[in-house]
Amino acid sequence: APEGEPMEEVLEPGSRAPSLVVVLVWDAGGRYVLDLHPDEWPNLRAMIPHGTWYEEAFVGSSPSTTAPVHATLGTGAFPRLHGVMDNFVRRPDGEVRDPLSAGIDGLLLPTFADVYSEALDHRPVIGTVATLAWHLGMMGHGSRYSPSARHVAVLRQSTEDTGLEGKDWGLPGVHAPYFVSPGYVRDLPPLEAYAGFSDAADGTVDGLWRGHRFEDLRGGFDTPARIPYQARLIEEVVKREGFGQDDVPDLLFLNFKLIDEIGHLFTASSVEMADAIRVQDAHLPGFVRFLDEVAGRGRWAMLVTADHGHTASPEVSGGFPIKIKVLQQLLEDTWSRGSGPVAERIRPSWVFENPDTIEVDGLFLEEISSWLAGLTRGETAPDAAGLSGEERGERAFAAAFPGTLFTDRPPAF
Repeated sequence: APEGEPMEEVLEPGSRAPSLVVVLVWDAGGRYVLDLHPDEWPNLRAMIPHGTWYEEAFVGSSPSTTAPVHATLGTGAFPRLHGVMDNFVRRPDGEVRDPLSAGIDGLLLPTFADVYSEALDHRPVIGTVATLAWHLGMMGHGSRYSPSARHVAVLRQSTEDTGLEGKDWGLPGVHAPYFVSPGYVRDLPPLEAYAGFSDAADGTVDGLWRGHRFEDLRGGFDTPARIPYQARLIEEVVKREGFGQDDVPDLLFLNFKLIDEIGHLFTASSVEMADAIRVQDAHLPGFVRFLDEVAGRGRWAMLVTADHGHTASPEVSGGFPIKIKVLQQLLEDTWSRGSGPVAERIRPSWVFENPDTIEVDGLFLEEISSWLAGLTRGETAPDAAGLSGEERGERAFAAAFPGTLFTDRPPAF
């Protein structure tokens, strides 16, 4: 981990208005995840007495996933208004896709950064350094909202394939016309240069991280090496683009996604997750010192937050996994009449039914919902061997109902 002053000695309250405001998202680093590893974030804990710490807040979307929550961070609105309902939505053309895959227009409302930049004649420097286009929602539309905007955006999603990171920092072509993506970001040290950081993160230098080969984890991108790799990029962008260099407050939006990736791969309660939180936390003092250098000691403000949490292993949570592939196969085996797949995509809180199949085969959403509500754990678990006879017969879902039920109902917020 990076060495330096303890966090308590680094922080100092500012006496003037900030020249730089930073929004730092620990993707999937919600309080449940942090509380599973209470000893791994001493630097974040040390920041609490120096700022404002929110213990309770409304969750603006269900499921609480990356795309909608970043859009909520940017707009201050709930998904029903900003339009990014989930990581996948049914687009106007009928396809179920990433809400921003066709462009930033998938975000229906202007963000704070959009309005703020225009109000100050685009004098503030505004930018995002993140991984996926979903993260653009916390910054905004760039020149799509105001033609004079020159907002910087650096992602690692440099292909048009939804959800797939590229091998270099860049920007998907569909977003490139509306943001500035500087070419120098591809001249920085490659990910391989930080392999030793991952190797040492588990306390043993043996060419592996927790027994995992780097090449099996996207060349090390899904290891602790991602933290210094991205931190180096952020520093370069901040210095070259002039963040925090005058009295006009600039806005910098950052997303570190390692915690989220590790949760998907190994669960939130894993030893790998402990490593991920520890190296993310160890980055904080150095980043604070860097902000002091570029913006002036005490002349910046930072919001550290998460977009959602993650799930612990069943041994820790007491729950059981429902495998999407198993549920998908059950749907098709039970309801398919040969006209095509019944479900286009299954998400944590809903199923996107295929409207063509439903219409052609004369299926009714009410009947499918009733069937889903009656499914048992034994039918939906990927491996039911660990369930007792009583557990196998328990219902998998508390409720299931057709979305048409909400058509005429007022929103909750």
